[in-house]
Amino acid sequence: MEVCTVGNNNGGDSWREISGDTPYPFLRWQAATFFQGALFFVTNYNKTATQPPQESRLLRLCLQDETFSVITQPPRRSLLHETFCLSEINGRLCLAHGDENSQVVVIWMTNDGVNPRWSQQYVFSSMKMFIPITSFHGGVIGNRGHLLFLGVEDESSREKEQVVCLNGMTYHEPGKHTAGSSWENLYYYDVIPYTESLVPIA
Repeated sequence: MEVCTVGNNNGGDSWREISGDTPYPFLRWQAATFFQGALFFVTNYNKTATQPPQESRLLRLCLQDETFSVITQPPRRSLLHETFCLSEINGRLCLAHGDENSQVVVIWMTNDGVNPRWSQQYVFSSMKMFIPITSFHGGVIGNRGHLLFLGVEDESSREKEQVVCLNGMTYHEPGKHTAGSSWENLYYYDVIPYTESLVPIA
């Protein structure tokens, strides 16, 4: 595995290979989640394997010593990468786990990325799997496909409210006071949380 150092001593960027190898292959199409000085990856799995792991694992890459470790998962039955995703919400590592059969999404959170003790924070019923983006007014803003919605859970009701349909959005063209065309010809789009930093986005 290679890492890129942004702005090295020569003023440029440099790539180098780290010494540690990954204990398991991870999903290359899924971006890692940054939390407490480490990157967290979801591993691939092999249902037909005779030896573990026959389910997905959570890999932690410490950016200080550049070593990999496998961290504890929430107390759930086999986690397959199609049924859960990782994100960081309000300074906590978040794992959303969905059950397609019962259409229940459970959100687990932890404050510790090294030896996590997962606590169940939300249970959403009658809902398909989604990616948690951020917490908002006692609920969770989530993204599924082209939908961005607010999921709310309390003791009396569990409901979801659609906030915006991404493929119906328009944009303001620079220097003009009119809205541009919709995203009809855009084949892929995503919603990501943005944290302002000293690293420019170009």
